[in-house]
Amino acid sequence: MDFETSAILLPPGCYLNHSCDPNAMRSGVKVFAWRSIRPGEEITIDYRLNASSGQRSTCLCGSVNCSGEIISDFFSIEAARQIRYLPYAPDFIRREYRRRLKPAPGLGGRLRPEASSPD
Repeated sequence: MDFETSAILLPPGCYLNHSCDPNAMRSGVKVFAWRSIRPGEEITIDYRLNASSGQRSTCLCGSVNCSGEIISDFFSIEAARQIRYLPYAPDFIRREYRRRLKPAPGLGGRLRPEASSPD
């Protein structure tokens, strides 16, 4: 684990569990509500926001959107959600996102092939 492929979570972020449909967002060390949180509801974030290692683990979050697997890679998130998450993503994720959006030389202005994300 390093700062090039993962964001190291400090308190309070390190105490939050993953959900494929999180109710909170972490930006730096700040954690804030992403949607309404009911009294007694666990506060969760989407771990994929902070990583690009591609490490896979089983997801047991139980949300309607749960695929059963966490792929620790921002770019494994569907494109629409990437756009919503991007303002809160760590600098290394935002830099890579911008790099992938740059037209590739010799492709006639088309985006790089890896710029598309899986749905």
